[in-house]
Amino acid sequence: MRGIKMIENDYELVYLAQENNEIAQEYLINKYKYIINVIINKNLARITALKIERDDIFNIGLLALHQAINTFNSNDSSFASFATILINRRINNYFKINNRKKDSVYINSISLNDETFNKSILKEKVINPDAVVIKEENHQELAQKIYCQLTDLEKSIFKLIGDFDIQEISKILNVDVKKVYNAITRIRNKTSKVLAKS
Repeated sequence: MRGIKMIENDYELVYLAQENNEIAQEYLINKYKYIINVIINKNLARITALKIERDDIFNIGLLALHQAINTFNSNDSSFASFATILINRRINNYFKINNRKKDSVYINSISLNDETFNKSILKEKVINPDAVVIKEENHQELAQKIYCQLTDLEKSIFKLIGDFDIQEISKILNVDVKKVYNAITRIRNKTSKVLAKS
């Protein structure tokens, strides 16, 4: 384990872990499992509302961290941001699955003859699926244009902005808070330029 500690570079550690070096795998898991706790703490209200055990969420986060180790490649901006995105996505998917189960129980318990239920259905706007798809495609195209103009640090931050606050991003990427603020300002400026051209 001492030799592994000497390796500061995550790229080398991940390479060793992908070559089935158990010490490197264990080191990476211990180094980055705090990300799982950050995401759990951020979602405590959801965990309580869905009546999910914290340990279950932690285990799902660990599975995602293993997946991050096995699928990371050097083209990704940083291992920390890659792992965070995978862990966050896996945990959110778990919430959605549990929420659907909860909703299906609720929906099945509503009577279709219930007057308030029928009124609420009638008041809902009909959504055009084509418009939703076009809007989503335009959004992805704009996001890609912005992403192409960012530095590696800005890319890592850009991927985390929606789900984490500045303090959390600073901790995840092991970057000074001031650098995160400055990078976000640059991202906003670049975003404004892209939007002005669109």
